[in-house]
Amino acid sequence: MYTLILVIHSWTRWLVLLLLITLLIRSAIGWSCSKEYRVMDTRLCDATVGIFNIQFILGLSLYVIFSPLVRAGWNTNVDMLSNPILRFFVLEHIAAMFLAFAAMRIGAKRVTKTAADRGKFKLSTLWFGASFVCVVAGIPWPFLIYGRALFRLG
Repeated sequence: MYTLILVIHSWTRWLVLLLLITLLIRSAIGWSCSKEYRVMDTRLCDATVGIFNIQFILGLSLYVIFSPLVRAGWNTNVDMLSNPILRFFVLEHIAAMFLAFAAMRIGAKRVTKTAADRGKFKLSTLWFGASFVCVVAGIPWPFLIYGRALFRLG
């Protein structure tokens, strides 16, 4: 079960990143060019939040139930903070994703409550931009010491 959820979690990140990048580009253009906030923008925002919610739940299930790395990190016989791999997966990754989750949820709610189109695009750019930065910072890129494959197959 661990491997299956890890593979799904790994592949879903690309959909999250694609949606976030698309949303950020549309929002930045809408904000700078004073465009009309359309139904498509609302749907893109909702889809981004929805897919990220699925990604977040998969990640939480890995963290709380399945991950041997997390279990090893919380083992009292291991100095987790001196081990960069354990530190990343036990503390840094989840902290970055919690911040991304919070920024995304707050941003989506604030965008919904804002009346002006330019204001919606501005808030979307800022909050989802913050979420994007947290997501990118929390990904175990392969070139890092704790990195994983870009396209995990098992």
